[in-house]
This record gives sequence, structure tokens and C-alpha cells, in this order.
Amino acid sequence: MVGVGFSEMLIALALIFGSGIGLPMGMPPGPEDPLMFRVAPENCIFYATWTGVGEIDGAANPTEAWMSQPEIQKMVLKLRTAYRGAILNQAKQNDDPVAVSLAAVFLEVTELAGANPVAFYVSDYRLDNDRPDFKGGAIVGMGNAADRIETAFAKFAAEVDRIGLDETGIEKIEIDGQPAYSFRLPQSELEIQIGLRDNYFVVGFGAESLTQLAAKSKTDPPKWLSKIRTELSVQRFSSLCFIDSKRALESFTDEKFGDAAPFGGLINEIIADDVKSVSWVSGLDDQGFIGRCSIATTPKLTGILSAIDREPIPQSDLRFIPADSAICLATRLSTQEILRVVTECMQRIGQESALEESFSEFQKISGMSLKDEFITALGDYMFAYYQLDRNDPLTGWMASIRIEDDMSFQGIFERINRGIEIAIKEQGAPFELTKQKIDQQDFYSIGDNSWTKVTWGLVDDQWYFGHSLKEISRLLTGHAETNQLANHETIKGFYDFGDREGLKGPVAVVGLNLKPILTAVWPFLDLVKDQPGPINSDFDFSFSDIPPLETLVKNLQPNFSAIYRTESGFQILQRQTYPGASPGVTIVAASALSLPFILSEYENPQSSTNQNNLKQIGLAFHIFQDSRSKFPAAYTTDDNGQPLLSWRVHLLPHLDQQELYEQFHLDEAWDSAHNISLLEKMPDVFRHPTVHSPVGMTSYLAVTGDDAVFTAPKDTGGDRPEGKISFVNVVDGTSKTVMLVEVNSENAVPWTKPSDLTNDPKLVLEKTKGLRTDGRFLIVLTDGSIQTVGKITETDLQAILKINDGKWVEIPRGPRP
Repeated sequence: MVGVGFSEMLIALALIFGSGIGLPMGMPPGPEDPLMFRVAPENCIFYATWTGVGEIDGAANPTEAWMSQPEIQKMVLKLRTAYRGAILNQAKQNDDPVAVSLAAVFLEVTELAGANPVAFYVSDYRLDNDRPDFKGGAIVGMGNAADRIETAFAKFAAEVDRIGLDETGIEKIEIDGQPAYSFRLPQSELEIQIGLRDNYFVVGFGAESLTQLAAKSKTDPPKWLSKIRTELSVQRFSSLCFIDSKRALESFTDEKFGDAAPFGGLINEIIADDVKSVSWVSGLDDQGFIGRCSIATTPKLTGILSAIDREPIPQSDLRFIPADSAICLATRLSTQEILRVVTECMQRIGQESALEESFSEFQKISGMSLKDEFITALGDYMFAYYQLDRNDPLTGWMASIRIEDDMSFQGIFERINRGIEIAIKEQGAPFELTKQKIDQQDFYSIGDNSWTKVTWGLVDDQWYFGHSLKEISRLLTGHAETNQLANHETIKGFYDFGDREGLKGPVAVVGLNLKPILTAVWPFLDLVKDQPGPINSDFDFSFSDIPPLETLVKNLQPNFSAIYRTESGFQILQRQTYPGASPGVTIVAASALSLPFILSEYENPQSSTNQNNLKQIGLAFHIFQDSRSKFPAAYTTDDNGQPLLSWRVHLLPHLDQQELYEQFHLDEAWDSAHNISLLEKMPDVFRHPTVHSPVGMTSYLAVTGDDAVFTAPKDTGGDRPEGKISFVNVVDGTSKTVMLVEVNSENAVPWTKPSDLTNDPKLVLEKTKGLRTDGRFLIVLTDGSIQTVGKITETDLQAILKINDGKWVEIPRGPRP
């Protein structure tokens, strides 16, 4: 059976729903809630809001007409069910009652956020090598589903109260007289606060976050937000996003971010200090979906955006592009600026020599300087398009770049062709350079099949590239006037919009015609649609849930975007039939798909302490091996071979317990008059937080035996704690061999006593019984990693208890305890 990955589904959805993953759950917009705007901070890095979903009017515009089709509505319902299932499946795998009740709250909230108003913001964001941290908040309108949320929240509160705040590690707080709760994700130390406020569910990230959100909800929206709403107005508002680019990129250049700092520096090199902020607004009007974006920049551009800091494209120049292209692009673009930015980026990452080598190779082939002759001869207008032919999909592409001075470029053009011809001969390529004519103009081709063939030629001030003379000839003949991009209603609307807004024409136009693309790829998708089963166990949505092709392409218009140069930066206008990307829907999807991770990260303090204890012991075990070339023995002996002290005692120096170690009489037994007095001084690292045993008792036992990691000592003597095994002896693999096991309270032992577990699978299963309701237990593998063992057979358990039986088994993992 062919398996389908979730990433493949995302690709399909991206194709189906246009620019970005515009899930049809996000339209049409519902009524605006002013509170969503008031909670936005004066200074923030990121802010997003959306109105939720309203009633569909199939006659209002093409987008709602498309959405009103029964097959589309059926898919929307299935998507919402899949999101719910993703969270439910995670909840079922967790036996922590607090985590289960918390999952139930988020289940209701994420489902609610798919239809109701949402706002989310990040006011501060810091990255370092160990723990990323941010501050922010989110608010979700509960609407007529308030009873469901309140019931789920009450059950969560009851579980916390029943178990106890200390036991759960959850703190009860109060915001304006209303109860809320706070807990931390131990892997990041991020504090999360949740609560109900009037008819809203609120989430805070960071200390005092809900207090700040409550205070902000009583003020007016910040000026920057009101400005965006005015400048990027849409007829029926749906969603808004804002990002402070400068503050967002600062994290990538922070020295604390370690290895990612060069990457951040490269981003800054590309963007430079040009971009100050990016704002995005989407909605509907009588033409369908509309998206508007504003990129605020500095007056003088020095990064990659300087390449399109050009004069607008005359509308007449778009007549060379067919309106029915599957993909098209036309732009005013400075190749000199692109080369400058690329050069600076290569210098930053230390690849100047590779770039210079490319320049030298170009000069060797063409006999001219790439920087000083070739690039300077190119103009600043270029276009490209692709007309998809289902029978021959590798053909149908065309590209053209304008020449600065076609008379002087003629010599450059001839030198390039001669250089290519010589290079082909010198390298012994299986094809040659051929020359043909169209209307007395010379055109050149290389390649002998559809995969490699390229044809090019110079006509007046345009340098054309295509798959073959057929495509170029069709362009030069001229497209039908009704099929010229310049005459498409959306494109004419772009120029009308520019005139109204004082923006003139666009500096770039991008088109994506999904109808021919979907028609071409649908037979391949059909092969996958017939496969049974879900994409994965957590997200029950497959290709078979996507409507038929005729439904998806019904009355479908191409997606077009136009980029305008403004006094303050750039503006982008996007139009399409499919509902476009919406931050609200993205939040819903991200919540559903990332909540399993959040829940797996949530641990009560006991669980976190338990794993930290085992990690410290595993690390000390490795330090011992590094210093003595052998793993510790299960115990030390006197000169007659009688056991004295456990391996736990001899691990003390590597657990920052040297002072305690020096108090032991190493030549005496664990229960000698002196050593027995040290039993009560057991370090916390050996104390299991949830197994209640008398003082001095531990539930962390080693796996012992002749074919186990822990063996009898190599030599007798109380100061000889080395065993017989080292890493090289673990032939089954350190990641597949057990070193330590946690056991139940009945089988805890005095921590200094040389008493552990033999590598008998029946014995191990018996002594771990009852640790958790579903039989799971923790092990420490010889590589130092901690793993939860789910249901396992005695045969498989025996294989991982031994170091050299030659059996390699996959350890059945359970969810984190």
C-alpha cells in the first residue's frame, strides 16, 4: 500500500488553495470584534487577528459561489473533524489526568477558533542556544459555544484541585477577579497562563502576560494598527497580520543564538536594514478574495529589494504574455543590483573564491567580464511564462530580458555563442550548437531532447529564451488580443487601482493559473486518492476527501498579484477565486497539529524530576567510563570477593557528591556500623519523585549479569569499582541496550546496597508493574538516552537487556510519562 505523508498533503493543499495554504475554513468573514484590535500591544513583534467565519452567500462573489458547492462544504466539515481528532488522539495516549483535561480545553478552543474571532500577538522574543523564550498572548471569542468551554475549563480546574497545586506544578492566579492558571513547559521554561474572561478564552505566554492582556483590552487600538486598517482597507475585512521585521531579525544576529547567527547575518545581508515592517490584510469584495500587503522600508534600499526599485511596467509591455499561462511573471529588475547583493552574501559566508571562480569561468567561455561588460549591457525588464501542455509538459516555457543597447549588445551576443560552441566541443558534450532563422534573425539551440533543449535569439532589444523555435515563433507572431495579459480584467484592475491610489503601475506582476495545473496533475493525484487509510493516525484527512476536479476548477479565475513601489516602501495587491491564506485559519491548524507536542512537553514536576534524575545518572555513568575506560561494576568487593558497596556510591564523585563519597569506608560493607549511618544522606538524584519509599531507598536499579552492562568487578578490592565492560563490548549497540530501569515501590532497595536487577525479562516486568496505569516504565539506554517502554514481549525485552546476543529489536515507545 502506498503511504501518503502529511507534507504531501500540504503540497496538494498549497496547489489547490493558491498563494499560501488558504484552507476554505477561513471564509467568508464573520462580523468584526473590536476587542481583537484593542488587545494589540503598542510595541510588538508579531500580531495576527481574524474575524472568524460568517454565513456563505453563494451569489455575493466568485469566492463564496465556489465555497457554497456541497462538495466543498463536505471537505470543510472533514477538515474540522480531522483537527479535532488530532487532539483527541493525543489525549488518549496520556494517562496524566491534568494533561487530559487540559487537552479537552484546548480541543474545544481550537475548534471554536475555527469559526470565531481570534487575536494572537508576540510582544517579545528571544533566542539562545538552550531556551527560546517569548512573551505574548491570545484571545478567542467563545460566542454561543461558551458553555462548552466553561464546562471543559471547570473539569480542568477540578482535576488540578483534586490532585493539588504542588503535585501538578500548576499555579492558580487571578485576573481582575476571575480565576486563571499558570504552568511551565520544562524544556523551555516558558510560562503559559490560561483563563476565561467574560465571553473569551485567553492565553498568555510569559509572567504577567494575562494581566497585561486584561489591561490592554480596556484601551483603544494602537495607532499602528489603526493606520494599517486605513491604508489597507478591504470591503469585507477577514484577517490582518503585522510583523516588526527589524525586531524579528535581531534574534538571528544575537550572539546567544550560536550556530544560527551566520544564517541570521545572511538574512540581514539580503534584506539589509531595508524592511522595517510587513502588514497583510485580507478579505472579500464583489470580485472574490482580495489580499493587500504593505512592506515599509527605508528611503534608500541596499538589500535585495533594491533590484525592483524601478519605474512601473507599462501596461502595453504585458501584451507579450498569454493570459492563459499556467505561470507568468513580469518585472522591472536590476541584474546589477542582484549581482551586488549576491556578491556581498557570498563574501559573508566565506565563498568569495567560488564566486570569483564562476566569474573566471564565464570570462573563459565568453571572452568578456560578467560584471563589467555582460551585466551592464542588460536592461531592467524581463518576463517569463509557462503554457502547460499535458502531452509535452517540458515545453511551452518562454523568457525574455530587455537589452540596454541592442546595437552594442550584438557583439556581446556573438561572443557568447562562440564561447558556448567552443565549450561544447572541448567538453565532448553529446549535442552541438545549432543555428536557425526566424524572419532573418539568428536563433541558437543546444540539447537533443525535451529535458535539455534550450533555444535563444536576439530580436531588436529583447533577448528571448524558450524550449524551441516553435514557442519563440508563437510569441513573435503575437498572441490573440483577447489572450494578452495586458487585456485581462484583473490586470486592467491593477492599473486602475494604481491610478486611484497614486501608485502608478506595478513594478512586478505574478500569475498562477491553477485550472490547467490541476487538470494536468489530477491523474497522478487520482492514483493516491484510491489508497485506503488516513494520512497519519493523528490527522484523519486524505486525498480521497478532496472534491472532484470539476468542483475545484468550476468558474475558477487565475490568481494574480501586483507589486507597487510607494513612497514608504512597497504594496502588494492579490486577487483570486480560491480563499487565500488567513492567519486565523493558520492559527487553528497550527494549534491542532502542534498541541500534541505541547502536551507531550507538559509534565508535572515529578515526571520532569524523574527524567532529570535519570539523565544525570546516565551522564555520570559516561564520565566514569571516560575516566576509567570501563563502565562501573555493579558493586565492589573485599579481597575475598564479598560484595561491599553499590555502583551508586562509586558514581558520587561524578554527581558533584565528592564530599559525601569521602565519608564512606570503601573497605567496609554497605551495612557496616559506619556506612549504614550514611544511608539517610542519599542524594536527591537517586530519589524517585513518585515512588513513595522509606528514606534511603531508591527505585533506580541497574541491569546486571555476565552479558549485561553491569557486571561483577574486574578486580577485587573496595577501591576497584571498574567493571568488565566498555563501549566496545556492547555489540548490539548502545542505543539498543538497557543500562538502568525504574522499579515500583515494593522493589526499591537501599541506595548503598549492592542489590539490583538481573537481566531476566520476567523479573524486570514484575518489578516495574504498577508504575503507571498502562504498564509503561522508563529505561536508561547505554548511550545515556531516556526512553519510555510501552507494551513489550519478554523475547524483545530479553534482547535489549543483553549486550551481545546479536538480536536487534525496535523498542516499543510509549508517550512521555
